[in-house]
Amino acid sequence: MSAKNARYLALAKCVLLGLVAAVVCAGVLSIYVGSGTQWDFRIYRAAALLHQSGISPYYSANFLNLIGETTFYYPYPPLTIYLFYPFAALSLPVATTVYLTLKIGALIGLITLWIRTFRLSSDRWLFFLFVFFAFNGAVILDLRSGNCCMFEQLFIALGMYLYSREKIGWAAAVITLAAGLKLGPILLLGILVSSGRKKEILYAAGFGALFAAVFALAAIVSPDSFADFRHGIGHLHERAPDNPATWPLVCDVIDALDETARMHLPQVTKSGLFLAIVLAAVTVSLFSLRRFLPREHPHARLWRICLVTLLYAVVMPRFKNYSYILLVGPSFYILSSSRLPRTIILACAIVMMFTYRSYTVLGRVFQPFFWVAGEYYSLLLAWLLWGLCCYSMARWGLEETLPACSTEEEQRRAGQTPRLSIESSK
Repeated sequence: MSAKNARYLALAKCVLLGLVAAVVCAGVLSIYVGSGTQWDFRIYRAAALLHQSGISPYYSANFLNLIGETTFYYPYPPLTIYLFYPFAALSLPVATTVYLTLKIGALIGLITLWIRTFRLSSDRWLFFLFVFFAFNGAVILDLRSGNCCMFEQLFIALGMYLYSREKIGWAAAVITLAAGLKLGPILLLGILVSSGRKKEILYAAGFGALFAAVFALAAIVSPDSFADFRHGIGHLHERAPDNPATWPLVCDVIDALDETARMHLPQVTKSGLFLAIVLAAVTVSLFSLRRFLPREHPHARLWRICLVTLLYAVVMPRFKNYSYILLVGPSFYILSSSRLPRTIILACAIVMMFTYRSYTVLGRVFQPFFWVAGEYYSLLLAWLLWGLCCYSMARWGLEETLPACSTEEEQRRAGQTPRLSIESSK
């Protein structure tokens, strides 16, 4: 590329980033001043007020007298409600402002950790676009909803960073701490197990046992609160678009077959099909991992982080639309390090070129496909990226070749052409 063209490209990147920054800033400002946002945080704060008054926050009817409507209940373990006590001491406008500001700070930390963990030294302009628009704008959804997901993801990203720097014990501790709110992320200790090394497996088993012991002790100390918590999580039955996960997709498909084809399948069909999908995904992942592990590679930890994270996302029965923040860093790393031609174009297309609604005029035959593509778009992306990760790891292990280096400097040292650039060749 000539110097003149390089300057034009740099200018275009700056203009594009400026426009995106303006849009994002306007969006964040609208969240600060809007009255219909931060609905999850309003529940957290109201739950803390109820808990201070000795009223259970795990029944939606208890919120009626406090906020004037029967809303959703508090969905997290009893110990975590104390985290929201400081906000209960503030007025609602001040509390929402402070909370949103903390979330923006967490997002900045999250982006920094992704860049450092996955060594994203080039094409950061594309990554910044990816952060805000990937997976149906998961980051923006989380900011608007007021969910605590951003803080959870910050701890998970810190755990990934520590693991990539071979600080195994600290990584396991931070991931275990991140699982305290929503429990599910404890399965991400599988990142340590995926190495096959005895020391890392022992760390994962030890912190997993500690996590279970803490919750068992909490259940013994406060049995009534834990009984209410179990009652609350037993009524979590969300589907797309709020919960675009594999389990609700299976339920929607089986229900559609029952309704349209009059197949009258037994209820056990849903569980059976879901378990078969999970088993297949785990089997393929293990096969790819077995191919990949024998080959020494300086970034093997990063690939195993990506594999376990994507597997976790596609097999979890409940994975909310903003939870796809978890996949932003790993997905960009897979796309930028894969050997697909013109990866930068693929990344832009897969994130921004989704216009399924304009094609529904093709007729009713195609409408089920477009409905699935629309409601479960993030899940479909996660499955595609998981497949790309498995394929890449298995292929590189089989051919005894190494994945592309993650930075231009390392690629030049290896005598290779950087993969992620406009000038990439086929």
